[in-house]
Amino acid sequence: LNGYKLCNAGDLYEYFDQSLPSELISETQMELFSSYRLQTSYNKFFKRVADIFVSLFLLIILSPLILLVALIIKLTSKGPVFYHQKRIGLYNKEFVMHKFRTMKTDAEKGKAMLTVKGDSRITAIGKIIRPIRIDELPQLINILKGEMSFVGPRPERRELMDKITEQHPLF
Repeated sequence: LNGYKLCNAGDLYEYFDQSLPSELISETQMELFSSYRLQTSYNKFFKRVADIFVSLFLLIILSPLILLVALIIKLTSKGPVFYHQKRIGLYNKEFVMHKFRTMKTDAEKGKAMLTVKGDSRITAIGKIIRPIRIDELPQLINILKGEMSFVGPRPERRELMDKITEQHPLF
């Protein structure tokens, strides 16, 4: 076309949004994506080594902050310092993810609930450490154990994963 590049909708999404909606991917393209393997044994090995070294380094460097936050949580609210939650990781494997507790004890009462703005279940310290993600520092242990990684999809709860998959089958 006389030096002009012809773009389809997928090209435009990828260019402007840096993503590609699943609705625009055909079955043949899905086969291409799934057969393209970034997860070679070489890449997996170096990714794991990097996860181990970075998580160990951060645990050592941030240990004073981790201890301080744990102490503040214990002194300012009733209940445990840590919150443990079942998540689904790689290959649909279930594991227990650790976080600092930022909500009142039994905030979900057995039912998965997303937080909303101004959520009354969030503790005073939770209002401070959640926005800056300090509550997620205990996940360095999960990374060290190989249950999570710094790079990759976010592990999610089974019940929320099922809801998301209903709306987005390629999730």
